Amino acid sequence: MYQIAKVLPGEERFALIQQMRRAAISLTNNLAEGYGRYTWQDRTHFCRQARGSLMELVDDIGICHEEGYIAEAEFKSIREQAAQVLQLMNGYIGYLQKGLKEKG
Repeated sequence: MYQIAKVLPGEERFALIQQMRRAAISLTNNLAEGYGRYTWQDRTHFCRQARGSLMELVDDIGICHEEGYIAEAEFKSIREQAAQVLQLMNGYIGYLQKGLKEKG
């Protein structure tokens, strides 16, 4: 996301660029924070927050594509990568939920 943010026009500096950077940081920070928590509920909560940040990034990439800032091939590649990450995150959340139900 940082590489894409670097090529965006200057007028996006305080809007789209900052939004993308915050969402990218939020995604990884929430995963890390959730991993550091001791309860299934906390881990699940932070993973869901991270999933929301991923979806923000997908939306931001769509805007970049619509505005002509990134090519079609790059857009599709990022969307595919995001879908893979989403699948992993959903699997992990499902794993956490299963553990929560078993403990419950």
